[in-house]
Amino acid sequence: MATFRIHELTHAPYSQGSSIVSLPDVGGMTIQTALTTSGTSQQSASFGINSKFAIIESVGGAVYVETGTNPTASSATMWMAADRPLTVEIIAGQKIAVIDV
Repeated sequence: MATFRIHELTHAPYSQGSSIVSLPDVGGMTIQTALTTSGTSQQSASFGINSKFAIIESVGGAVYVETGTNPTASSATMWMAADRPLTVEIIAGQKIAVIDV
């Protein structure tokens, strides 16, 4: 069981590889309600219309993730390590699904 966090951003906080250009503007950040993962695939809320990127993190355990309009995470989808935040490009209206490894 892990806590999966999603922070939506209107612009990328990084450029040029892993160099930090600036910290995300908190005013331009949408923080979704955290998901408590389990052995059943769960979906996030839909991404906002102005959101372009998201910082995602699985705290306390590795998970499988999938994106889409009605995604289902499974062992055949992308594996994400625990406690390693990842910045990903997102599409408005889509969601992220997660399930425990």
